[in-house]
Amino acid sequence: MKMLITFIFGLTVLSINSFALNAATQPINREIKEVVVTQEEMKRYASVYQDPYVRHIRKPINNCFKKKYEGDDDCEAIRAIDQEYLKNKFIVCSYNQHLMGGRSISLISQKKPDKIFKVWVYRGDGVYQLRTIDVEVLTDEEIREIKIAYARFLKDKKLAL
Repeated sequence: MKMLITFIFGLTVLSINSFALNAATQPINREIKEVVVTQEEMKRYASVYQDPYVRHIRKPINNCFKKKYEGDDDCEAIRAIDQEYLKNKFIVCSYNQHLMGGRSISLISQKKPDKIFKVWVYRGDGVYQLRTIDVEVLTDEEIREIKIAYARFLKDKKLAL
């Protein structure tokens, strides 16, 4: 499998890599269950949506599609993404320091959880900038797993951007 994504809780919550391969590299499906998080973990996760790096993401997405360009955000990359995804809300599935400064944030669309949007938000001269947004297409198996394991997050309209 390609990747392992973790929610901000510090525990692995969004595991795209949740099935094993046998010696012949054939998938061995395991039972997928909905993720259970404690109240404290949920509070920490919810706090990520108040972070200015995360909050900045929606602004350039909206502005670039309205052709109301402001700042140094990567509108070309944003406009290359299907608007059906960008009109919907996203859940944050990972949030880390970026090697070049700022934050690396991975998102999944609540309505169409078939892609991971990897965003780099940088703060330069006191201004937040969406520097890059890359898209990773998920397999049918990964999509199925996400829909089961993270159903609660995919339905939560308060914890989304």
